[in-house]
Amino acid sequence: MKAADNPPPAPPTGVAVPTGLTVWSPSYGPTSQPAGAAAAAADLHATLAPFLTQPARAAPPPPDPRLAMADGAARVDGYLESAGLAAEPAALFALSATYAAQFDQLARAAADYTVDGMLKQRSAVFDALAAKLQARATTLAKTFTKALRDWPLMRDPGKELLLSKARADVLSVVSTVAIAPVRFGLEVLRQSLPADPADEGDRQLVESVGAMLWMRRAEWSTDPKLAEAVVGVWRRMVARYRDADFYAGYYSVLRIDRMARAWVAATNTMLQTGVFDPALRPPLVLAFERPDDPVALVEQALPATDAEDVLTAFGLRPGDQTGRVGGSRSSESVGPIRLPDRGARGT
Repeated sequence: MKAADNPPPAPPTGVAVPTGLTVWSPSYGPTSQPAGAAAAAADLHATLAPFLTQPARAAPPPPDPRLAMADGAARVDGYLESAGLAAEPAALFALSATYAAQFDQLARAAADYTVDGMLKQRSAVFDALAAKLQARATTLAKTFTKALRDWPLMRDPGKELLLSKARADVLSVVSTVAIAPVRFGLEVLRQSLPADPADEGDRQLVESVGAMLWMRRAEWSTDPKLAEAVVGVWRRMVARYRDADFYAGYYSVLRIDRMARAWVAATNTMLQTGVFDPALRPPLVLAFERPDDPVALVEQALPATDAEDVLTAFGLRPGDQTGRVGGSRSSESVGPIRLPDRGARGT
């Protein structure tokens, strides 16, 4: 007789019927960990715990210079806007319209004046316009002076020896770095840089050692591996000490220069013709409003960008320049050119 012809009896009503595979719990059953083994593992860990060292923390990421650039530019822009400079173009437009109407009125009444009388009347209007512009220029000068005083130009870290007020120990270290092998100075700079971004470290020592290595770049720029190591540590030092106030100083100088040039150009036409030149409206508005990309403006204001410093460190210069970094441009150069170590050599 087949099994299908004799099925098993049905279970009583209310009794669960196991189906599928049997799964054992990891904490219960024949494969679970005995309580004694768990206690033994805890005892072993307690016995060897004093000899376990803490895992080394990962080095913090280097500071992003673009964040400091944006912060410094925002501080300057905030002050300039709070001083009301954004409304200066509109004030000039209104002033020009007022005096343009007076000049038009004089032109319509020209038949009522002699030549000398007309000249006298026009001179009086120009004098009044000049007085108004002088008052506005005085206000601008006060605002510009405060901005330049609050964010003065700071030294570029790593390019200037701080020897005038250096401590005796700093002078001793720098003197040694000046005559020791370059790798010795590199290691001194590496160990002097604190790992914590919040730690200022011995800035006088760090900057002086970095500046001495920069002055000796002719010795290591021709060794690619050594140059890469020096430039890497030197850039870490520069990124640490180029803070928001450093970038704000150069940014404020460039922004104020742009505003002053646009303002003088606009007012010159007003004093020469009596009316505002419409062609000067866009550059005036652009100079006084907050830039769309302040970081790009900061990089433009710097004495040398990070990329230019790296090229200089390797004895190179940008391909579109024929002289020093930031010098005259040439369309004939097509790539970085290595600067010669000494005079011309025979081929």
